[in-house]
Amino acid sequence: MMTSEEFRKRYRYHPLGGAFQNMEIAGTELELERYMSMAAGMVLLLKFQGELTEGEAAFLQEAAKGNAKRNYNRLLKTNTPAPKSIQ
Repeated sequence: MMTSEEFRKRYRYHPLGGAFQNMEIAGTELELERYMSMAAGMVLLLKFQGELTEGEAAFLQEAAKGNAKRNYNRLLKTNTPAPKSIQ
């Protein structure tokens, strides 16, 4: 299983890492859905290409869902604006 720190180190400059970072700063529900879809698609592609194990892919799918849920709640329930920069 991959830890969050391992993910950050491995995918910091990869489009998958960018999709996760962009979920953090999404300003609309539509943007958030797009970045979630991109992340899910990249995870499936990396798994298909053999770059991710089954466990790593499952971890990243759950991480993407958790990230999207947290930011969905931020957008709709708290009306908190997105941060100005990527964390």
